[in-house]
Amino acid sequence: METYIRYDKVTGIVTFIHHKPFDPVHGLGETRDELLKTGVFVDNFPAPEQKKGQRAIAYYNPEKKQVYYEYELAPLSNTERFDMLEDVINTMLLNNIAGGEE
Repeated sequence: METYIRYDKVTGIVTFIHHKPFDPVHGLGETRDELLKTGVFVDNFPAPEQKKGQRAIAYYNPEKKQVYYEYELAPLSNTERFDMLEDVINTMLLNNIAGGEE
C-alpha cells in the first residue's frame, strides 16, 4: 500500500503523512495526479525505532525515493526534570550529611 507524503524540499523533513490517501471515507478526496502536484507516494514508510530519550524525525530522500529517520534528543518532560533535580538535591544532601559527621 502506498503512503502519500509531503516534505520540505530544502531540509527533506517529512511534513505530512497519509497512509490511506484514496480511502473512500478517510482519504484526501483528490486524484493521484492532483496529489502528485504537492507531494509524493512511497511504497514503504518504515516505523521509527523507539530510542529512550530521543525522538525520530522522518526525512525523505528524493534520489532514492525513501523515507528514513534521524534521531535527536527529546526535551525532558516537567516530571522527568523534577525527578532529576530531586535526585541531585538528595545526593547533595546525603553528601553534606556524610561529610559533616566525619
